[in-house]
Amino acid sequence: MVLEPSRIERNDVNNSNLFLYSEFAPIIQIYSLKETDMISFVIKLYNLFAMDSGFGQEINFKTDKHRLVIPLYQREYKWEDERITSLLSDIHKSSKFLGNIILDEDEVDYKIVDGQQRLTTCFLILIALYNHYHGHRLEQETIRRSLTPFGRILIENDSVGNYLVLDDDRYDLIISEEADIYGQREDFRRAYQLINEFVINLGSNTRINDFKQKLLDCEMLVLINDQHDRSHPVEQLFLDINEKAQLLKVEDIFKGHCFEKYDTLFYSELRDKWAKLKRNASLFKRFDFDDTSEYIYTYLLETDSTALPKNLTISGKHYLTEKTMDETDTLLNSMIEFGERVNQFYGNLKTTDYRFVDLCNNSNEFRATEDHLSLKQMSLAVFELKGAIYQKLPLMYFVQFVLGNEDLPGIIQHNEFKKIITNLYVYTYLFVLSGGKKSKAGIDHSVKEALNSERPIPNTVEAAKNLRNDYLGGFSVQDAYPFEKLSFIYSIIDKYDANDNWLPIIYSYENNHNLEHFIIPDNGRRVVKWKTETDNHDISLPAPLVKQYKKHIVNQLVMDINLNELLEHYDIVYKIETIKTWYSDRHIDIPKHIESTINSIEEMTEYTVLKEAKEQDEEMTSVKEKYEAFLSAYFGQALVEHNKNRIRELFKAAFRN
Repeated sequence: MVLEPSRIERNDVNNSNLFLYSEFAPIIQIYSLKETDMISFVIKLYNLFAMDSGFGQEINFKTDKHRLVIPLYQREYKWEDERITSLLSDIHKSSKFLGNIILDEDEVDYKIVDGQQRLTTCFLILIALYNHYHGHRLEQETIRRSLTPFGRILIENDSVGNYLVLDDDRYDLIISEEADIYGQREDFRRAYQLINEFVINLGSNTRINDFKQKLLDCEMLVLINDQHDRSHPVEQLFLDINEKAQLLKVEDIFKGHCFEKYDTLFYSELRDKWAKLKRNASLFKRFDFDDTSEYIYTYLLETDSTALPKNLTISGKHYLTEKTMDETDTLLNSMIEFGERVNQFYGNLKTTDYRFVDLCNNSNEFRATEDHLSLKQMSLAVFELKGAIYQKLPLMYFVQFVLGNEDLPGIIQHNEFKKIITNLYVYTYLFVLSGGKKSKAGIDHSVKEALNSERPIPNTVEAAKNLRNDYLGGFSVQDAYPFEKLSFIYSIIDKYDANDNWLPIIYSYENNHNLEHFIIPDNGRRVVKWKTETDNHDISLPAPLVKQYKKHIVNQLVMDINLNELLEHYDIVYKIETIKTWYSDRHIDIPKHIESTINSIEEMTEYTVLKEAKEQDEEMTSVKEKYEAFLSAYFGQALVEHNKNRIRELFKAAFRN
């Protein structure tokens, strides 16, 4: 039996068999409500937002409950542009059936269990329509009845607070950073902007009014759980309806199984736990984690088994199927603890007075040194590096484990702590530089196993070093890198202490280092200034060469920002002389990567000829010819490959002791 959405009537809904239609599902699903005895009815969006089903007072909605609330334990608003655009286009064509809406009635309001993505999107559409009619009091009043039917915003979202502010008869979306628990501000802004553009593009008020009416006439099947003393939770109904059609994400299914495991006595406690879990998982977005689903899956891969498939189902059984309520509770607590400790550590890294004494008591003896600066930069780099989610887990697990073991901070020595952080930092960057792809097969368990061994700290130092070495052999130099990756390579070449497995300083803007475009300057005119005792002369550089090699690694160095400013856009002969003088005056050795580049250039015949031209103050016509000959030789394929191999060998040599 196939039911068209427009043909679903109230008479189709009874307590024996319920036909459910959803635009997301490939088939009509049938679910028996005989055991749940829930209130169920088909309703138009207009009536839902008025909380009046039109079938008589208190038959469906209680007259003393005036809010639809998205509780903290629900997932965040995440609809992508494609789904929003599809919904807008479908409604524009004709009023449609919006699917299942599941509400959980409590003492003061109705909690939205299923349907928050659709209802929030529809609510944002009404906001855009309301704002469009600014200055038209009567038009706005018709929409206001759906937005604030009881004198306040109807749909409230506990994870963003009061996100709508009425100013001069316009609603502004204002989500404060403090209220934005799951980091949804950008998603709300993006969705509203897309919707608002759609409304504007409708053009005439006739078309906009027609669209508004079609929206309000959209129907949905509402299921209300008004009983709380039964064994079948409303979250489990949500799971049963959606799971077979694969509508849900990992977090939704996982949450549904949690509610299935817990006794109703502990539902309030479970919802609080889930809100904590989501709050911590949402903060992992800054670590390149997509969402709570990835947080859950990645945690299980690290702590349990890499054989676990992404849907958390093995041989037809969900990961939680065989677990008891206590085992499930322990798992949730550990997931929350993991996030809390990692997020606490990350927050500490951002403070100026943090010295790692909570992880290594012995670090207190080194408070006056600058060790903590490098340790902070390396740790932050691991957490914030893009393209390496699984490679962050060893450091995250290390932090969680040590913070959870009151004895370990007193056992770890500062020198051991430095080695662990440094090697994990190098390992994470080497993975990204190798072009590695996210794969659960690459998840490391050696650090976890070392921490759980009889000699946790020495074994962890060794495990971190082995991780580094595993990727070192595959390191190769690419044609170009962004500043942070180039800085990593040159920091290792110049500063890495192989005997102590320690990187005392990292090249960065914060440490007053800058990118030097050594041969081809970073300017729009494509010229270098040939500096003489009396004047500066412009030498134009070949456009094709500039385009191909300006950002090439053989054209880039990293150096002190003050030296970088001295070099400006001058010629290569002047730059080399200036660099040598600058370091000599300060009685400092030239950094290895700079010295090696200079040596490579000074070995070139074309450079020797160019240097002689400067010493003899030759005519500019002759100088320009010799400069072009130098450029052609330096950026010739053979020398480019030679210099890339030179960088590679210097990098690998830094780890030899």
